[in-house]
Amino acid sequence: MTRESAVAARSIETRRRHTLTGWRVKHNNDPLSKLEIGSIHASVKDARRDLEQIDRDLDRAKKAVATLSKERNATNRFIAKELALLSPIRGLPREMLAEIFVHHARMFAGHDGYIQASLKVSQVSQGWRNVAHSTAILWARFPL
Repeated sequence: MTRESAVAARSIETRRRHTLTGWRVKHNNDPLSKLEIGSIHASVKDARRDLEQIDRDLDRAKKAVATLSKERNATNRFIAKELALLSPIRGLPREMLAEIFVHHARMFAGHDGYIQASLKVSQVSQGWRNVAHSTAILWARFPL
C-alpha cells in the first residue's frame, strides 16, 4: 500500500468512526460517555494528523506543478526559437531585404518615424543590422 493510499484509508476510517459517534450525538441530547468523548478526541487527532499530511502532499504537488510549468515555458521558448530558424525571410537575398527595409521606413513619412523605423530594423539581428547599415538610403534622411 502506498503512502497516499494509506493516508486516504486512515482518513476514511477516521471519518467513519466520527460519523458513527456523530450520528448518536446528533439524534439525542444524552450526555456523552467517556468512551464516546475519547473516540471523538481520537477521531479529531487522527483527522488533524491526516490534514497535516494532506497539506504536506499539497505543498509537494504545488512545487511539482511550478517546476513543470517552468519546464513547459522553457520548452515553448525553445520551440519558438527553433521554428524561427525555419522562417522564409531568412532565405531572402540581401538586396530584397534592403528593399523591404526601405519600404518599411517610407511607411513612416514623418522624419522621426522614418528614423525610428530604420533603427528598429537594424536592431532585430546581426544579419539585419549588416543589411540595414549597408543600405545607404535608410540613413540618408538623418540630420547631421
